[in-house]
Amino acid sequence: MIFPERMVRLTVIGPKRVMERTIKELYSLKAMHIVEHTKTDIDIGEPLAKADELSGLLVSVRSLIASCGLKNGKELSNGFKAIGVRNFKQLASTIKKAQDEIRIRGDAVSDIESRVALLREKIAVLNELSDIPVPIEAYQPYRTIQPFVGCVKNPKELKQEISKVTDRFELYTSSDGKNLALFVDKASAEKVKNILNERGFAELDVALLNGIKGLPAVCVERIGSEQESLARKLEAAKRAKEKCGRKWSDFLLLSERFLSMEVEKAEAPLKFASTKNIFVVTGWVPEAKLGYINEKLKKAGMNKISIEVEKPKEGDMVPSLMENPDKVKPFEFFMRLYALPKHNEIDPTVIMSVTFPIFFGFILGDIGYGFVTLALFLFLLKKLPKMGDLLRIMIISSISSIFFGFLFGEFFGAEVVFGRELPHIISRMHQINELLYIGVAIGIIHINFGLLLGFINVLKAHGLREAIYEKGSWVLLEAGAALIAINMMGYASIPAYYGYGTIAAAAFLLYKGESIRGLIEIPSIFSNMLSYARLMAVGVASASLAFVVNEFATDFFGKGGFLIIAGVLILLIGHVINIGLGLLGGFLHSVRLHYVEFFGKFFEGGAIAYRPFGAK
Repeated sequence: MIFPERMVRLTVIGPKRVMERTIKELYSLKAMHIVEHTKTDIDIGEPLAKADELSGLLVSVRSLIASCGLKNGKELSNGFKAIGVRNFKQLASTIKKAQDEIRIRGDAVSDIESRVALLREKIAVLNELSDIPVPIEAYQPYRTIQPFVGCVKNPKELKQEISKVTDRFELYTSSDGKNLALFVDKASAEKVKNILNERGFAELDVALLNGIKGLPAVCVERIGSEQESLARKLEAAKRAKEKCGRKWSDFLLLSERFLSMEVEKAEAPLKFASTKNIFVVTGWVPEAKLGYINEKLKKAGMNKISIEVEKPKEGDMVPSLMENPDKVKPFEFFMRLYALPKHNEIDPTVIMSVTFPIFFGFILGDIGYGFVTLALFLFLLKKLPKMGDLLRIMIISSISSIFFGFLFGEFFGAEVVFGRELPHIISRMHQINELLYIGVAIGIIHINFGLLLGFINVLKAHGLREAIYEKGSWVLLEAGAALIAINMMGYASIPAYYGYGTIAAAAFLLYKGESIRGLIEIPSIFSNMLSYARLMAVGVASASLAFVVNEFATDFFGKGGFLIIAGVLILLIGHVINIGLGLLGGFLHSVRLHYVEFFGKFFEGGAIAYRPFGAK
């Protein structure tokens, strides 16, 4: 809980005849984070013989799942038996059968959809021609006549222009003159075409209407009836396809899960080192499970494999597995968002599970706001389960807001409700200086706790001397500054040189530990502490805005009549906006105080996530 799970490097060496058995056991153990081998003087392994076949089946199954619109992958607990087949041969033949049935239903739907789309295109052309009194069959090709059917942007004086080229033509236009049907002798067709193009002629594809006879309006009605008939057939075909999908859904979803597992196993050797007869797989496993893993692997390898165990070395990229209680686990969200703790440094998750809600509650400390946000996040938790970790954090933080609301005596920004003053420990509207001192005091405690954690990290990794140089020097620096402050304020008669001497000693130790960079960063520790004043500033801003909204609405209530409704709207809109700002400010500032001020004192991070072979 304080540190990530302790990991050890495991190297498994064995003959290739037991490689497949070893892979199966590693998969079922779900405990080894395999380190992918890069080709050096030892080659990368080759996938198992059935890998291509399995990959092909998996692609087919996923294609069928997409085609049927299936969702929610199923868990698989009993291999072939759960799917309802005996072996890979039967699985492949059943997939082929499903593929054929679904393809037939899918082709039927696609065919009808194509016919419906064609009818739509025909109706679109017919609608353009509906105002032109020419039967559709007249638009068919002629030996000596060239038809032009379409629309022009500028129909004015078109007939006169064509007359200058030829008198052998017939022109039919719609009522607005833009849609036209023009029949011209082929000898003049090219010149007429140029005239039309100058007027922005856009040709209609009358070839779509081949075989159709009659006036456009009559044809539209006839095709509309055919379209309705096809629509009914399309619905029936879709229902048949959906029924077929439901029939095969369990089989396909279970097959997809099963084949994904088998492909992962079959392609595992691509991460191994390999010679002609030997395979080598290296990875990280939790030290607590080492004995059990050794026993299982040796049994699977029929005692023909060799297992070597090493502890992490400096510079090793050890995967991080955070082990926290269930109530704390949601706060791992912040670590995944920022960086995972290394195997040998403290995991701040437990600390954040306490301090983040406190900071958030300090900023959004209002009984009413707390209950509103609590209800909101409880509702969202049911609707958005994938955001569960973040929403659980916000639920805890909302409870903290209610708690601080009682401390501050605030209910939707009001300190007096129904004529009675709410009991409180401290008022945000009247004791701003005291809140400022509390915020800075929280910063001093938080920062120094971070330095203590940093001291433990360095002590564990590099020893006592380095821990004193790198972290103890900062505490000594603060002590020197405190001595000077006490002397200047007259709280005690302490010679000034005590303080300055302590600061000089701290600077020397800091230089030894962090070189010139440490000296440059000396002012930062005090600015970090002062940064916690934002707990007061943002909180007071929120309380002040709530107070203004209440006062503004009260003025409207006092005037009576319709203005009472306006006052209610002001309360609703004002407090909704303020809650939104409070949530955003409370979250961002609380996160910042951890990531920037607190983590900088002890946390390095940068580990990769622990992803054991076989785990989802």
